[in-house]
Amino acid sequence: MTEQKSAQEERGRKGKVIPFKKHAEKEKPEPEKAKHRAHLGPKQKKKGFGKRSEEELVKANINNKVKAGASVKV
Repeated sequence: MTEQKSAQEERGRKGKVIPFKKHAEKEKPEPEKAKHRAHLGPKQKKKGFGKRSEEELVKANINNKVKAGASVKV
């Protein structure tokens, strides 16, 4: 019986699972989120899409409506 116990103990020691320390436990500085950029095609890039700010686009839109003769609500 003593021989069996020692063999079982050896198997038990070998079979133990050592808990793996995760790398995520370290405190990492949170990276700043990049602003979403649209995936532009080559023709759009040539025309300068995505380069103007929203304010400029709104102004341009109002100007286009005025030129077309549509009523503008500001």
